[in-house]
Amino acid sequence: MKLPLITLSLFLAFALFLPESYPAQAQASKPSDAYKQFLVKLYWAKSLKDFSPCMQESTRTHMDSLTGQEAIDCFKKYKRGYVAKFRVIREEVVEERGFIEGDGIGADLGQRVKAHVRAQMVREGGTWKVMQTNWSGTVSRR
Repeated sequence: MKLPLITLSLFLAFALFLPESYPAQAQASKPSDAYKQFLVKLYWAKSLKDFSPCMQESTRTHMDSLTGQEAIDCFKKYKRGYVAKFRVIREEVVEERGFIEGDGIGADLGQRVKAHVRAQMVREGGTWKVMQTNWSGTVSRR
């Protein structure tokens, strides 16, 4: 008779523990965590809608309104901006804005190059969103 009582106690303890810890783990607590999640979604994206939820509201609204060739061109632009092996060098939070500098590997004109990344993030509804991102690196013309 004690076994069902122990099982029930463990189940209740787990059920009480899960709602508190799960959302905190799922939501990025730092701007760089959210930026890394954005890069993962961008890497696997097949369309704008796959990563637009990571963008600030005005950008997301604009992206979601695009159709046809405009949507394709915007998608390609963001895909070209993907940076692999991203590593944070510096991160700063000022009120509802986050500023990230890092490095990684970018690709342009068919070349892989060391990329210096700068990203600005904004907190919307308690969640960090990408406001602006770019990378720079030296690409040689062949």
